[in-house]
Parts: sequence; C-alpha cells; structure tokens
Amino acid sequence: MDLETQVLVYNEKLGAKPVRGKLIRVSEHGYYELSLEVNQKLYQAYLPIAGTVLLSAEPIPETESIAYQKY
Repeated sequence: MDLETQVLVYNEKLGAKPVRGKLIRVSEHGYYELSLEVNQKLYQAYLPIAGTVLLSAEPIPETESIAYQKY
C-alpha cells in the first residue's frame, strides 16, 4: 500500500465500524501515522501496527481472468 492512500481503518480502540483515513507514514517504531476522518473533521492519529487493520478504501479493479489448463 502506498503512502497517501485512502484507507479504511479497523482498530479495537476506534470501535467496530471502520474509520476513513489516509495513510501518511509507517514508522519503524511500530505505528501508522494516519489522517482520520471523524465527524466530518480530519485528525492526526498514531495507531499501533499490531492490532490495526488497514484496507484500501477503493476496491482493486477487476481484470480479465486468465484461463489455464491443469495437466
């Protein structure tokens, strides 16, 4: 995932619903630096990598599948 990517953030401390945000930096000290959208306002946040799940806010575009035969 590239920096500045729009993400959905799942973290126990944030609750069950995903929070929209933007990935700013991945620290070598074990945290994500994010810009989170809460109540239509942006906040800077530092969340531990352990216990935090980031998903791209945009799905991967579907591509043509490749047919193959198994021998």
